[in-house]
Amino acid sequence: AVEIQKVCRSFLARTYVTNVIKSRKVVIIQCMFRKRLAKLTVEKRRKMIEEALRTIAATKLQEFMRGILSIRRAKEEVRRRRMLKAATNIQKVARGIQGRVKFAKRSSQKNLHNDEDIETNEQDIISFTNLLSDSHRDLDAIAASV
Repeated sequence: AVEIQKVCRSFLARTYVTNVIKSRKVVIIQCMFRKRLAKLTVEKRRKMIEEALRTIAATKLQEFMRGILSIRRAKEEVRRRRMLKAATNIQKVARGIQGRVKFAKRSSQKNLHNDEDIETNEQDIISFTNLLSDSHRDLDAIAASV
């Protein structure tokens, strides 16, 4: 009976040791698997955070560029309106000069013997051309400043 107990205890001990060794290997394998799974999860979260940060950065850049472009458009609109106003003023002055020249011609035709009126008309035409060239320079200066 002692022999049978000895064989039985040794069998149970070997089985127990084998199971313990196997369970330790299983635990090690489980640990390695969980470690790998944790790494993948962390990597996935990191990529999601990086993508979110890139999206936020891209949105901020777009916002900044839209602001710059709207400022440029506004400046261009101001410049265009100044040019239109300057052109209108030039036309107004030119029409006024043309009207005065026309009036002077009519009055000089009535007084053909008066040479001073003709000289005045010529001076008006010369001053008109000078005014136009000055206005052109002013427009260029306005355009350069805007």
